[in-house]
Amino acid sequence: MTKRPQTPTSQLPERRGVLARIAAPESAPPWSFATVVISVIAAFVALVVGTIIAQVWFEGQPFATVAGWTIGGIMGALFIYQTRRRDLPALKLTATPTPLPFIMFIALGFALAFDVIGLAVTGVFAPSPELASLPIAAMTPMSWLFAVLLMVAAQPALEELAFRGVALPSLRHALGGWGGMIACAGLSAAFHLLAYPPNTAGDNSLIPLWYGLLLPFLDALIFGAIRASTGSTRAALAAHAIFGVFAVIKLLVIA
Repeated sequence: MTKRPQTPTSQLPERRGVLARIAAPESAPPWSFATVVISVIAAFVALVVGTIIAQVWFEGQPFATVAGWTIGGIMGALFIYQTRRRDLPALKLTATPTPLPFIMFIALGFALAFDVIGLAVTGVFAPSPELASLPIAAMTPMSWLFAVLLMVAAQPALEELAFRGVALPSLRHALGGWGGMIACAGLSAAFHLLAYPPNTAGDNSLIPLWYGLLLPFLDALIFGAIRASTGSTRAALAAHAIFGVFAVIKLLVIA
């Protein structure tokens, strides 16, 4: 019986599970930590500037705040993309071997699970803080348009470029795979709390805590895990967009 020659272990294809890929630290990106700080600050400033512009353009309209965040999100995403054009490969905007429809299906499952947990924790079925300012009982076509643009396009583009594109590689290089991902999720949650403050009216203090901080932290963990496991910011952006679609559908159900 002829014995098959064995392939040296060093030549075997590397097969690592999702958790192992998340735990593995990343190599240093071609930008400094100052770039991370500037990108996050620029993202926040863009939302403020967008809000000011919308208040001028749509003065008195109930969708003005959401329109402002939409304009600011687009402005911020374009700023980060333009300032990092020379480092585009490091932003990992290329396609992933994992099919995007599969990633989006998994993301939809997490969005639904988090909503069920939120209902159990807070006892209320509330819209996302980003959409809470809209007149739920009297939505107009413009209100729906800006709700979709913000949640499905502008916000995912801005936050995935700023946090999963720029911040996450730096933090995972400095703090390790899991440490960097958790730190990035915490930074993203703090950004959400400041940029989209939840409604603090009422006696249930768990509502602003859940929707303002805990839920954005969990969402960011999922986006970070997708970015780390697939090596693709585009995959994280697709997952974020699905979370946005779920938020709009939830608003439609409430309305």
